Amino acid sequence: WLKIYDKPVLYFPRFFHPDPTVKRQSGFLMPTFQNSNNSGTSIQIPYYKVISENRDLTFSPRLFFDNEVLVQTEYRQANKNSDLLLDFSINNDESGFKRHFFADVFSNKKNKNIHFHLENVSNDNYLKEESINSPIIDEYSTLHSYLKYNTFSDTSNLDVSLEVYEDLNKKKSNRYEYIFPNFIYEKDFSKNKTNGSLFLNMEGYQKNYDSNVDEAILKNDLIYSSFPSSSSRIDGLQTNYKLLLRNINSNADNSTGFNKGDDYKLLSSLIFESYWPLKKENNNINQYLTPKISLRYSPNSTKNNTNTNKNITYERIYTLDRVDGMAVEGGESITWGLEYSTKNKKNNDILNFSFATIYRLDENPDLPKVYGISEERSDFIGDFKYIPSKFFDLNYQFSIGKNLDSSSYNLIKTNINVNNFVTSFEFLEEDNYLNQNSYLNNTTKLSFDDNNSIKFGTSKNLDKDITEYYNLIYEYKNDC
Repeated sequence: WLKIYDKPVLYFPRFFHPDPTVKRQSGFLMPTFQNSNNSGTSIQIPYYKVISENRDLTFSPRLFFDNEVLVQTEYRQANKNSDLLLDFSINNDESGFKRHFFADVFSNKKNKNIHFHLENVSNDNYLKEESINSPIIDEYSTLHSYLKYNTFSDTSNLDVSLEVYEDLNKKKSNRYEYIFPNFIYEKDFSKNKTNGSLFLNMEGYQKNYDSNVDEAILKNDLIYSSFPSSSSRIDGLQTNYKLLLRNINSNADNSTGFNKGDDYKLLSSLIFESYWPLKKENNNINQYLTPKISLRYSPNSTKNNTNTNKNITYERIYTLDRVDGMAVEGGESITWGLEYSTKNKKNNDILNFSFATIYRLDENPDLPKVYGISEERSDFIGDFKYIPSKFFDLNYQFSIGKNLDSSSYNLIKTNINVNNFVTSFEFLEEDNYLNQNSYLNNTTKLSFDDNNSIKFGTSKNLDKDITEYYNLIYEYKNDC
């Protein structure tokens, strides 16, 4: 009998289970039960087989109560410079023969990596209906196959890929998206400069999707960033600037993001930054205060990004491409903000509070309307973190109206960790012209020891006032 906490659960004529100290041992793994409206009730009894020192497999037959059988197998092989993982299954029921085949091969030699990934199914709903689980299955509705090559050195990096996406929810005629080639080349010339860094970025792709949409894009970026320099008039004041030269070449047909036919653009953007780091030392903590200001100018016009649904957080607000990486933010603007933090004598964070807002001489209607980015004055966008001890932490990301009378984005995350008890909460309230969304999630886990734990999770949609799911999971870990 298989017993859990001295309660008989399942009977096997013969059962062998390795001691937890054993690293690799052939034998049966923990069985799982499943009840689905689509496929009915079933039990899966996986068997782990050690083939050799670098090869093993998991054979997982699933027995249905209506006499159907689904067989799934994972094969793994670890070589000196490569790894192979195969996952496939077959099922023959009343609707016919079904199967899936996934393969993942990764090779690493010195500074060169090759990654081949293949996903294929015989039936659009097979993965979802049978709830097929695998380390290389990310989702049930989209298949992603690709071949990727990467090589790098101390000053350069090259990524090249050929990719195919298949959306199983769409019709056969427009479910495929082909990207070939897709490449990114980066080169750092900083070693040749004494007063700043010079960085070259080239990226491009040729894409076909929705059967008749074609895009061929080549973007070249040359970015210069000066090293911070100190002001002789104000002690501690730091200044630096960034210069971006961007060349975009495109050829598109039936695209909503690019002009039809050949299109060539030469764009530029300049950012001047200044910040004044201040520090106050106390007996137990150190306090840091840094006012920041960033002046941005581009002589080019702005690409129409009115309906861009991108969450501009505080971490992005000072970056060159805070709105669109394939254009520039035209006109002039000033971004100013404040950063405050406290650390203990061991230099561990206790509190971090940062916020920033954007000023413009004129409204820019081509920029996103969310968070007031296109207006003469934007919302206050910020981040708050509080870590009083290792047992508790709180993170709050927000966007508050310029008059401090409204809020369009609130994301609160908190974790409580006491010995073997861990619980986390996540609350989102987003209310703008693109998104109206609010939810509350909770995950609580209690570990009895290193091998046994129980976890409960729930999510409630606050807009619809409904609970979307309850998850109760008992977990037993053992390294076989």
